[in-house]
Amino acid sequence: MNYHLTRLARRWRVQGRTALVAKAYVLGVLAADRWPPVPAAPGDGGARTPGP
Repeated sequence: MNYHLTRLARRWRVQGRTALVAKAYVLGVLAADRWPPVPAAPGDGGARTPGP
């Protein structure tokens, strides 16, 4: 897991996991209106419908 986080941090030019999560929200990778965080669906602004 650390390998993947390090690669993302380098790609997005951030230091630390907190900055990585913040950048993910800013870029729309994570849905800001959900807890726990879920991947944002393309084109819907992060809105998700509850699953079965």
